[in-house]
Amino acid sequence: MFRKVFSLCLLLCLSAIASSVSITGNFAVDGWDFQGSSLEAGKWAKGATSGNYFSAYTTSFKLGENDLAHSSLVGNPTGLLTDGSLWMKGDIILGVGVMSNSSSLGFTSGVYYKLDLAGTGTWQAADSVGGSNGNSHSETGSVKGGIWGFQHPHTYYDAQAYRYTNANGDMFRWGHSQNMIDYHSAIKSFSMLGDPAGSGQAMNAVSSQFLFNYSLLQRLGVPVAGIGSSKIVIGGYGQGWGQDMVIGGSGGAFNSPVPEPGTIALTIAGAALALRRRKPRAKLSAQD
Repeated sequence: MFRKVFSLCLLLCLSAIASSVSITGNFAVDGWDFQGSSLEAGKWAKGATSGNYFSAYTTSFKLGENDLAHSSLVGNPTGLLTDGSLWMKGDIILGVGVMSNSSSLGFTSGVYYKLDLAGTGTWQAADSVGGSNGNSHSETGSVKGGIWGFQHPHTYYDAQAYRYTNANGDMFRWGHSQNMIDYHSAIKSFSMLGDPAGSGQAMNAVSSQFLFNYSLLQRLGVPVAGIGSSKIVIGGYGQGWGQDMVIGGSGGAFNSPVPEPGTIALTIAGAALALRRRKPRAKLSAQD
């Protein structure tokens, strides 16, 4: 019996060691958490109320050795989750993604995000789709330690940081204040482009995704809070339309990061060893 258990544990260990985080642009296949749509009551904050809309997804994980070496980012010129020596094994990665649900266009021209990890901002969804009490604006004081950026055809869907923060957590546009922290190296983005992909303003994305290296943000000195109460504004736009939605808040927008594959392997191996040690003791008790 032990041999069977040990063999199964060994197989699981090897599978865990060999696996890496899947980043393909297909949120359902990659296991991202669905956060609703931009035309959903309780999520819609402002913008158009008909026609094109999008769905939002989030994820979180710890970066493993195989992720550094093998995880390919579709649409990202580097193709990897690395950025020189800045992204490291064990870093906590937070993901935000958007997928177009448009039946007519089938794409979004651009996406922007506002990320408030403290969850204390005044952003909120409207009481109803089309309601007037939604808030997705950018009051500086409400997003201490927050980050704000975008990707669209002009940037070839490379993530850009639109507002930066200083050590006190105050946010400003780049060039409008001294001592701001450049956190661009902590963000990766990629998109699945439409067919034909086009170029420049003609580039259209079926899905767009951002990856935030939370651990690197901390190392850079960005005064980010814990992720437990995180709140996010996501905006998507196309040809003459746009919608903003708010997700997260008291329940947060991210789950606790899953262990990296190596950690899973060690846990399984430890469980197998514990089973092996308990077996002789059980026999001894029976003899007594």
